[in-house]
Amino acid sequence: MILPLTENSQDRIREDPLRMLRAIRLACELDFKIEKGALEEIYDHGELLQKVSIERIRDEFVKILLSNYPKEGFQILLQLGLLKYFLPELESAVGFYFEDKSGMKNLFNYILDMLENLPSDLTLCLSILLYDMEKSPVNYSKKETVNKTLRRLKFKNSLIKKINILILEDWQKADFSSRKNIRQLISRLGEENILNILEFKKADFRTRNNINKFNQVKKIEKEIKEVLQERPPLSLKDLAINGKDLIDLGYQEGKVIGEILKKLLNTVIDKPELNRKEFFYSKLRKSKKLRNKSEK
Repeated sequence: MILPLTENSQDRIREDPLRMLRAIRLACELDFKIEKGALEEIYDHGELLQKVSIERIRDEFVKILLSNYPKEGFQILLQLGLLKYFLPELESAVGFYFEDKSGMKNLFNYILDMLENLPSDLTLCLSILLYDMEKSPVNYSKKETVNKTLRRLKFKNSLIKKINILILEDWQKADFSSRKNIRQLISRLGEENILNILEFKKADFRTRNNINKFNQVKKIEKEIKEVLQERPPLSLKDLAINGKDLIDLGYQEGKVIGEILKKLLNTVIDKPELNRKEFFYSKLRKSKKLRNKSEK
């Protein structure tokens, strides 16, 4: 179906320039085509978008991002010159090529292909839009670019924090070769984030049409879920010992307690079967004796 040009479309755009984004959003949600005349009107009045509050723009942008056809939506936004008014960081990727294992890739097209193959999840989709921005010719680090962009669009700090974890992790090099490595990744990133990294990997292999690699990721996903079902110790709260126990053993309150607990956690992440009070007490008493001897 086609979204038509109305008789008073110019007046309606001037009344509320957000209608330009709304038309694109409806096209993405319903798989409509926008009539050529309507596209021309939007192109001619694009600068009016600057009069709209960033919160209203953000809300329409999110709906396009999470729509059935986000790739087409961003292509239209670029074609009509609207992208530069609220997401210039993404526009900077247009015409920029980077070297990949399979050859040179157009960054803008790669980002949109990844977006098309991801679930409609705001954290995932925003992360992939901004993940490779250090490859494009911008003058900021990846973290600076992400924070600057998301704060300008008035996203919540809790969402920005989640996205920072994902974009700063090199998901392409994440090592899932052993259960020990999987436990270390879960401990460092959290359950939700490790599964999100797998979504990136799956989208990447779908984009490359690499079915074998995609199936390997599905096997990894199954193994991660098995590890989680085993409920191994992955955080300080999972340890069979706590700060009070260390104080009872004669350790002084302060930073040293946290440092010791972190070392013990690393030990049991490698070998979950050691997460027992008796083991910790034995190890800590021995360590304390050795330290007292060296101090004499």
